[in-house]
Amino acid sequence: MVSRKEVKKISRKGAKLAILLILFLRPLSVKIWYRNAGKYRAIAKFESMVFTNVISWFEIPTTDINRAQKFYEAIFGITMIPFDTPQIQMRMFPIENPMNIGGALVYNKEFYKSSATDGPMVYLNGNPDVQNVLDKIDAAGGKIVVPKTQISPEYGYMAVFLDTEGNRIALHSVPQAG
Repeated sequence: MVSRKEVKKISRKGAKLAILLILFLRPLSVKIWYRNAGKYRAIAKFESMVFTNVISWFEIPTTDINRAQKFYEAIFGITMIPFDTPQIQMRMFPIENPMNIGGALVYNKEFYKSSATDGPMVYLNGNPDVQNVLDKIDAAGGKIVVPKTQISPEYGYMAVFLDTEGNRIALHSVPQAG
């Protein structure tokens, strides 16, 4: 916690309004202190939500959902789950718990657009080693753009590929315990 002595130091440097970050148990807690006639008062406190997971769902656009499904099933060795409505076709990635992060391939002609250069880049789970997935990309119809690259010893490896729909997709694998 920031002491009043530290607040006074800041005020002596000419600051009438001292904005101090006070880290309690939450990393995103801010108090604003005001000095008036030599007295310090906390006039506002803001707290911000901290995410458990920043991503909750993602959608990868397709122009041919069946071709895309075959590609992703081949490179990951999975069976995707179809979910179609009158407005959208989806092929969901299988996950153990539906309350965890999930995603799907999607087709809706008017709403989604594939891109090899624009928009956010999704990193899919390449554990235990992104190279295992990369080895299947070309044969399945995709193209490797960035080969297996170490981010750092602490953060593991990443790679980027273009899928059959022209999407730029990344892979990430965490470091193996050694």
